[in-house]
Amino acid sequence: MKIFHKVNTSPKAVMPYTSAKKSENYCIKEGYKANMLPRYFTDTDTGIIYQPEVYEKAYAIARKHNCQYIIDIGSGNGLKLQKFEKEFKIIAVDHGQNEELIKRNVSLYQFVTANLEKDIPLIDGGVIEKSVVICSDVVEHLVFPDNALRWLSAISYKSIAVVLSTPERDNTRGIYDMGPPLNRAHVREWNYSEFQALLEKYNFNKYTLEYTINNTVSNDYASLLAVSGTSCVSVCENGMDTVSIIVPVYNKEAYIERCFNSIARQRYKKIECIFVEDCSTDRSGEIIDGLVKAYAGAFELKIIKHTENRGLSEARNSGIQAARGEYIYFLDADDEITEHCIEVLAALAKKYQMADIIQGNMRRSPEVEIDGYDISGKGFPEFIGKKLWIKKNFLNIPINSVNKLIRRDFILRNGLYFMPRLIHEDNHWLFTAFKKIRAMAFSNEVCYIRYIVEGSIMTDPNKYPSLESYLKIADEVIHNIDLDAFSLYIEYVNGLLQYGISEINANDAYKDLLPQFTARLRVINLYRSVPVKTRGKLYIKKIIKKILGEKAVKAIRLLLRKKTGA
Repeated sequence: MKIFHKVNTSPKAVMPYTSAKKSENYCIKEGYKANMLPRYFTDTDTGIIYQPEVYEKAYAIARKHNCQYIIDIGSGNGLKLQKFEKEFKIIAVDHGQNEELIKRNVSLYQFVTANLEKDIPLIDGGVIEKSVVICSDVVEHLVFPDNALRWLSAISYKSIAVVLSTPERDNTRGIYDMGPPLNRAHVREWNYSEFQALLEKYNFNKYTLEYTINNTVSNDYASLLAVSGTSCVSVCENGMDTVSIIVPVYNKEAYIERCFNSIARQRYKKIECIFVEDCSTDRSGEIIDGLVKAYAGAFELKIIKHTENRGLSEARNSGIQAARGEYIYFLDADDEITEHCIEVLAALAKKYQMADIIQGNMRRSPEVEIDGYDISGKGFPEFIGKKLWIKKNFLNIPINSVNKLIRRDFILRNGLYFMPRLIHEDNHWLFTAFKKIRAMAFSNEVCYIRYIVEGSIMTDPNKYPSLESYLKIADEVIHNIDLDAFSLYIEYVNGLLQYGISEINANDAYKDLLPQFTARLRVINLYRSVPVKTRGKLYIKKIIKKILGEKAVKAIRLLLRKKTGA
């Protein structure tokens, strides 16, 4: 769902079309420097499609509402309008060198010459009422966009829709960018909140605002898409998405009631909670049965009972298969969530509907001076739609699956189930997931309390299962190395292996595992020596089919010598 804003249902008097003062920042943060001498943008065909979803959105709205006209403001070369030719009458608005390109590339009903810095397009009001108006990648090119914004606002009360888009500064330039734009044809660029304020300032009709793909090369969600007009409708309370909370339960009798009560206190209204009872040997199953039977609230509660103990990974997998919510949230039975947890994360999911994962903040208990679970000081943006940024920040984001609101279709589409019988299953799951994530959102509000308790995996004195899992995770990463973040993932595996070796050196009981750890460590060191130019070649993926100790090391060394001439 998209964020919905309701403003006045009738337009204010349209102000005279005069140039703004040079000091006007158009709702952009103080200190931002605009490019007041932009280049004219000639829209030559480079094969890259910018903001490809904008015209698809306009096309869908036009068909749904039986519109007759498409009015394209700042048409560029006109190629994106070819999709509309057979069904609609096209009116293109532009000036300068682009006029010839537009007339060459698309069949027009009318061409209107207008420089939006000075003019407003002269288009009949009756035509506007039957039109979808597109203004894609235009406002950032205008030194004084007042004329354009006032006119677009006025026609948002008459037209079927005004579809407006512009690059989002935080996701294209970073949150500390103070201008001017790197694109010398741009005057200024807005972030989400600034552009929202701009739409409010110019009194646009009811509108939705979301992120959209910037271009077909990066596929990053780095542009903003606003739709205003008579066709916009409210997103009401009934449109809330259901969240499925999945709680694996195994021998947590001392904590399960605390966990249950934290779910029952949630302010968010559409929740289903799935408890997966994994054959506990204590009273956990009995306690959760009683709590569910006594519950008289509005949430839907389910209990899945395994017939044999299958472990945390398969308990979560059972919950995923049973879940029916649009989003999934994992919660461990010995932890709890704050009463506003799902409400806070769901609000971000609604605001940034293209985010695959919404990450909440977490607090450890007992508290420590430096809490590695706390993300509030890491400077994460509220939303990021850059895949490469997400991959490269894999180790900065909490490496656990709990306290993340995750789109269920993202899990199902990518087959993101947990590896059975694996300790530290989150390390493997997140490595796989972060290669697929296209967009994330972050909340600095504490949503989750992580308790460090006796009997947990973290405090188990038997490190053997844990060490064996590190070997499996290392193999998975090495076999599926991500070339976009090659060095990062190499260092990630190196960290796992070094930690395992330190545990082995501290306890002779694990000495039999040392050769396997050291063999993989040599492989990592050889990976580091692979020249950057050859990392994208197929041979890098074929270096290791299996980790076989010294044999694998010798094979890799031979391959590297042949390739590099060393």
